[in-house]
Amino acid sequence: MPKTTDSRLQITSQQLQALNRLAQMVISSMDFDMMLQTILHEAMQMAGAEKGAVLSLSDEKNRPMQTLFKTAEHSQHSLDSAFSDLIGGWVLKNRTPLLLDHFAQDSRFVQARTWFSDVRAVLAVPMFVREEIIGILILTRSESFSQNELELMKIVSTQCAQLLENARNYRHVFRENQQLRMEIERRYDYHGLVGNSPKMQQLYALLQRVIPGEARVLLEGESGTGKELLARIIHYNGPRKEKSFIAVDCGALPETLLESEFFGHVKGAFTGAIADKKGLFECADGGTLFLDEIGNTNPVFQAKLLRAVQEGEIKPVGSEQVRKVDVRIIAATSGRLYEKVKAGEFREDLYYRLNVLNLHLPPLRERMEDIPLLASHFLTKFAIKTKKNCRGFSPKVMRILEKYDWPGNIRELENVIERAVALADASDENISVELLPENLTLFHNGSLLLPDNHANLPQAMEALERYMISDALRHCSGNRTSSADRLGITRQTLISKIKKYALK
Repeated sequence: MPKTTDSRLQITSQQLQALNRLAQMVISSMDFDMMLQTILHEAMQMAGAEKGAVLSLSDEKNRPMQTLFKTAEHSQHSLDSAFSDLIGGWVLKNRTPLLLDHFAQDSRFVQARTWFSDVRAVLAVPMFVREEIIGILILTRSESFSQNELELMKIVSTQCAQLLENARNYRHVFRENQQLRMEIERRYDYHGLVGNSPKMQQLYALLQRVIPGEARVLLEGESGTGKELLARIIHYNGPRKEKSFIAVDCGALPETLLESEFFGHVKGAFTGAIADKKGLFECADGGTLFLDEIGNTNPVFQAKLLRAVQEGEIKPVGSEQVRKVDVRIIAATSGRLYEKVKAGEFREDLYYRLNVLNLHLPPLRERMEDIPLLASHFLTKFAIKTKKNCRGFSPKVMRILEKYDWPGNIRELENVIERAVALADASDENISVELLPENLTLFHNGSLLLPDNHANLPQAMEALERYMISDALRHCSGNRTSSADRLGITRQTLISKIKKYALK
């Protein structure tokens, strides 16, 4: 075999090894800046370039988002940014590679040759992703580049373009996630709780001790007092804030699905289990699991939950394999959970496991001095959201808000303010009485108070019905079956009316 053929094969083998090394180095990192450096360094090594640049283009108007320059160790000067913009602009416009033996002698750049008299050979290739140029590789040296080297750099650009785009997208998503996490943490800092009443001050003092630890927490309070908000505040200010927060309403899950939802199942464990599924405990591993309405679970499930809480172990449905989990449990109930223990409806041993730290959220009627502050907070929130000009409340409206006993607690107050802002005209600066729902203007502490324009009979009947349902739910700690019995209606009818009046 001729010597020239051996030499050509040797060069090709070296090039293939270099390409493979470049691919491995680029694939091993999702750091965008590091990938740019790797691509430029390896390309310069393969082509024997003295200077080089990589232009990474943004999505908007194909403008350079980032430019990276590199100079060979023996070279005295780096590549001029104006020169890279000139060459990059030509490649971007013509959407084709550029190979020049003598830059100063090329008619296409005759006007710029005096500016860049020290530049001789140029090689530039576009990086395409789905027919869009996302970057441009530019190399220069004193000796001419060969056609073989141009083809090699085209392979480099083809190999690296999609990986570079993936890294850029990853960086974009990562930054969005960081911003989202910062927004979540800001939203659930202490300012998420609004109120200066003595009972809220006591709650703040307890939170300072609860948040830094790992102990299980039991939140007790009527429906609508903000138990889930408090759970999120504990998580996003605590040591597990970088991990998942998963909230589940135990009362909303059918009893037949509780075990599978919490502990997961394996394929074939039951009809419909067509694949393995992780349970909520595994999904929250390392983070926090919020168990809302824990008192509505059945005794069989409570026994299995006890093991998970006590031992940190779960067993998916249909599996004999025990899995370890590390989860901080925050449980919540609308009433006093120990009352269910005394009634034999909740396991006493599980109660004590969950009730390591107990926080009681006071109902709104026990912190009436916080109503102006809460109302203003919600008014600002919804005025910004709807771009309305609402800034305050008429004196009569504030008197009504402060006299109403709020059976639906903070959730009901928030709904009332949201409704009022939605109905307000764009020019309204103050919320007027006409923007409040009838039940507020008709009833205060069980007494009928007709407004000046007199409500008609259907309005009065709806207001009375809404008030009685709210009152029943409050007395029965949110238990819908007991509330329906108290009202003398079916549970299904009660659920329908709860949705109608947006009570929960």
